[in-house]
Amino acid sequence: MKLLFFTGSWPELSRNELAAVLGVQSGQFTQLEKSVLALEIDGDSGFPGDNSLQYLHALQLRLGGTTKIAVELACMPKAVMGTALFEQVKAQSGERLTFAIGAVGQINTRYLTGMISQELKKQGVKVRFIEAKNGSEVSSAQTFTNKLALMTAKGEVQTAAREYVLVQDGANVRISVVATVQDIAWYSKRDIAIPKPDPVSGMLPPKLAQMMVNLAVGTDVAPGVVVYDPFCGNGRVVSEAWLLGGVVRAVGSDIHLERSQDTTTNLEWVAAQVGKTLPTGPYSLQLDATNPEQQLLEQLLYTGGIPDPLYIVAEPFLGMPLRSPLQSNQKQAWLEELSKLYLGFFEQWKPGVRDVLPKAMVVVFPRTKTQAGEEVSVFGNLVDKLSQIGYSTVALGCYQRPDSYIARDIIRITYRS
Repeated sequence: MKLLFFTGSWPELSRNELAAVLGVQSGQFTQLEKSVLALEIDGDSGFPGDNSLQYLHALQLRLGGTTKIAVELACMPKAVMGTALFEQVKAQSGERLTFAIGAVGQINTRYLTGMISQELKKQGVKVRFIEAKNGSEVSSAQTFTNKLALMTAKGEVQTAAREYVLVQDGANVRISVVATVQDIAWYSKRDIAIPKPDPVSGMLPPKLAQMMVNLAVGTDVAPGVVVYDPFCGNGRVVSEAWLLGGVVRAVGSDIHLERSQDTTTNLEWVAAQVGKTLPTGPYSLQLDATNPEQQLLEQLLYTGGIPDPLYIVAEPFLGMPLRSPLQSNQKQAWLEELSKLYLGFFEQWKPGVRDVLPKAMVVVFPRTKTQAGEEVSVFGNLVDKLSQIGYSTVALGCYQRPDSYIARDIIRITYRS
């Protein structure tokens, strides 16, 4: 079975997240368009659920960077695509056929939708079609709101509507049907309805926090796993790690007592929203990430047993919010302040300092530009020093809000044994 993954705004991060969660190499995906990845899965793949809708639904819930998952129906020359698509729509069940046609590439979906609708009406079939509002692509919001996926975001199989997606692949076109879509309402609720928001340091989006957790743990979701955020703020990472399914213990700490208390409050709120009970705490304590008190750190990490394994996922302090590019005379002070914080943290997690070392860390490093256009990167400034300590680093991608002067470089860090 061939699956198509629609990766939204962060294609590189999404591709790496998919590879981590599925346990495959990034190179196994076929890049059809910038935002579309294809992967063929057969019965020998070892993936659970035999690619059933239930499995794809669970996979969709797990992924922060994939907006939709589609199942390929056929691949054919563009000249015969319209006839094949008509037969697919006609085969739908129900008194009225509801469908949408989206496309990635140079394909006129408006013409196709109109042609298919007219032909069906001639045959006495009642038709309702959803026209793509986002150019030729049907947006995730349209898919979600109109319940066009084979399985709704709530896990209900529906047969009343379909969304077909056409992806150009050279001279051919791949026709697919959308199986699942992200639950945008739940992401929005986790983003703006939490009881303890933090507009200064708590702007890490839930989707990005979820992606970072996945990039760290990958397929390693089992009892004993601990995800720890030593710069937890109001608990984005802690909440997203806990939502992995209850077998992963998620904890955090922050230098500010109020922030660590906010993490606990927000985590309790998330648990209440999904109707689940949290394990025994503590979930967050006040600790300095560059010099944590050993007894309190052990209390936080060892409740319920020694972490096996431990993953660290964090967005440390990114510097004071920038309202404009850095001036050239501000560059060095900005770089030195943040580099000192980051280096102080990483020094705490090397052999001889901690009894339990993290299996991997996924950490945000800030990057910006001066008014003269010169790039200033905390990771670039520290990469050689991290290597000298004994760390190996892999850049996984970058996230930047359109209106922000700070880019987030997402780096996976492991200690060389």
